[in-house]
Formats: sequence, C-alpha cells, structure tokens
Amino acid sequence: MHMSFDIRDRQVNADTALHLLLQEYQKDSAACYSPTPVVVDKMMVHARGEAYVRKIAELQANQRENYRQARALLANNRVSYLDKLIAAEWKNEK
Repeated sequence: MHMSFDIRDRQVNADTALHLLLQEYQKDSAACYSPTPVVVDKMMVHARGEAYVRKIAELQANQRENYRQARALLANNRVSYLDKLIAAEWKNEK
C-alpha cells in the first residue's frame, strides 16, 4: 500500500497577507472620512513598508520550515501492520 500526500511549500495566502496589511494600516491609517483612493494609497504605502515585508518574509519562512518538518516526518513514517498479512498471503499462494 502506498499513500501519497502533497505537502509542498506554499506562499502566504491572500487572506493572511491582507490581515497583516490591515494590522499595519491600523497603526497608521488615513485620516477619517478620506476618499477611498487615499485609503488605498495609504495601504499600498504600508504594503511596500519594511515592517510589512519583514512580517510576510518571517511568516513565509515559518511556513516553509513547518512543511519541511512535515515532509521529514512523513518520509520516516512507514505503516508496517499489513506486512505480516501480505507475507502470509504470499506464503499461502505458493
């Protein structure tokens, strides 16, 4: 029996990236009642900011390490319970 899992490195998803961006924006937002383009411009300033870029990079690095550890655990894990049953079946077939 062979089981396969797709555990690849993935990028930070949009929900998480936007959530972190909103956290940065809340620290230094546009003035109240600003027009939407002003708000979006302010958010884009934060999206290019050092703090936001660093947070995304740290999160990405943590996710990459978690996936690496998961792949290592799965690579070293082997189901051996069925080995005896398969060996007995092969013996009976001969």
